[in-house]
Amino acid sequence: MTDETKCILGLNPLQMGEFFQTVKDIKENVDKITDSMDRIEAKFESRLKEQDGRIDNLEQWRAYMLGGIAIIAVLLPIITKYVL
Repeated sequence: MTDETKCILGLNPLQMGEFFQTVKDIKENVDKITDSMDRIEAKFESRLKEQDGRIDNLEQWRAYMLGGIAIIAVLLPIITKYVL
């Protein structure tokens, strides 16, 4: 091999081709992993939104219950005082 057939990295054109193919394969693997992570993140976000909706419903139910108990706590002494 002569100096003219070597590149800056000291590889011949065949080795450079293999190097570029390896880099291309690594990039494809990283892209696959990234796509998988994006799909998992989308599923996670949809499940999280669903769970947030259930939590909001429970918080509203709790507020209704506390409001009802407060009304009963106020009305019960008034009713017992004037009715009984």
